[in-house]
Amino acid sequence: MLSLITKFKLFTKRMRFASFAIVSVCVCSNASFGKTDSSENARTEARFKAAYLAHLLHYSTWDEKDLPSADSTVGLAVVGKDIHHFAQVLLFLVDELKITIQGRKVKVFSLARIPDADEEKEVFKDCAVIYFLQSEESRWSECTLCDKKGVLAIGEGSKYAREGACVSIVRSRNRVKLLINREGYASRNLKVSSRLLRLRSAVDLYKKGG
Repeated sequence: MLSLITKFKLFTKRMRFASFAIVSVCVCSNASFGKTDSSENARTEARFKAAYLAHLLHYSTWDEKDLPSADSTVGLAVVGKDIHHFAQVLLFLVDELKITIQGRKVKVFSLARIPDADEEKEVFKDCAVIYFLQSEESRWSECTLCDKKGVLAIGEGSKYAREGACVSIVRSRNRVKLLINREGYASRNLKVSSRLLRLRSAVDLYKKGG
């Protein structure tokens, strides 16, 4: 079975070069982040995280009743201070690879902060995924729609999975990994593929108290 990173390499063969050098995403299965230029490392890490998120959508399953109609577009919100252009990279991946959520087109949009409670319902209308950047770590749970059925809640940093989100995207020994909280998936009426969970070089399972 091809590894997660190998599959990303196959994906990138279909990508065009862009101004932010997306070709650097997942260029090798043992890629790590050096110590020579912290800002460039951070940008490279953002590209890896975007690629992992794009692939994660393929391995997650929604109940049809929790999604808009089959001919609708579903939203993917990126929330927080996006200083490394994560949303831009993700939008490129979604467009280039024609990524869908169970046959529905995906609309990527970004917000600088979590909207006020009286605005959430409209802002996150038809959202199937909410991705919280590191800046929102201390207040992401204020987003009342995060616990809604059919909303895949993901965040940067291990705190998200510990606090009940579906997935944390974390650094582990200078590599990017997915920290999967299966209870977070189940509580939102979502499923994660066992094929993904077996990719232990790229995936860890969150264990309460572990």
